Amino acid sequence: MAKKEIRFSVSNQKGLRAATWVCVRSTTNDNVYLACRELRRPLKVSLHESGRWRVAFNKEFVDKNLPSGSPLSTNRLISKWSPKELCPGVILAFRILVPECTVTVPKRVERKPIFWIPAPAKGLAIEISIFLTNPEAQLASWPGALSMKTSLVGEFELKSMKKVWVVYREIEMPQVRIRNNGKLVFFRKLTKEELKTNELRTLLIADDIYGSRCFLEKVIKQKS
Repeated sequence: MAKKEIRFSVSNQKGLRAATWVCVRSTTNDNVYLACRELRRPLKVSLHESGRWRVAFNKEFVDKNLPSGSPLSTNRLISKWSPKELCPGVILAFRILVPECTVTVPKRVERKPIFWIPAPAKGLAIEISIFLTNPEAQLASWPGALSMKTSLVGEFELKSMKKVWVVYREIEMPQVRIRNNGKLVFFRKLTKEELKTNELRTLLIADDIYGSRCFLEKVIKQKS
């Protein structure tokens, strides 16, 4: 059980990339964590072996970077859910949607190996799926290889012999309805002026049609 993490991102032939991600297992139990590497400390997805799955901000980061009384200081939880099987022994744990228009950041030299997923055609998106499978699951190869036409990014095994798989495929960009009822919060006392950059982006979290959750990467276009 040597392999414990998978790093991946979407990139194009022009040397540009989207956000980079890491899916990693715990060294002491069957917990699995997913994080955007650019946001690894503040925010992560926790797939606990207890079945209590959640997306939440890191307490230490919130306490350090937000004033007391902020909504996040009293409730760091963004979303919680329980795993549901797609078929016997197979769970779609999480998805990440990366539209072609978000592949805009210059690639850098990576200290550790990273799997570069080919960018989608213009107007399409890459769907990255994290699957968990039980040892008794009947699989000819990786999840979705035949039914969804997925390609494999990587996989690793947990202490219980369960497996974690990261796969991807190119899809039509789905319709996403956004509820504009949130409150804007600035970390580290930053202001709108300090955040003016062509590389500014956000992650939207959505309820998944398969009973899990999904991140959608979006580029933020600021008004001049």
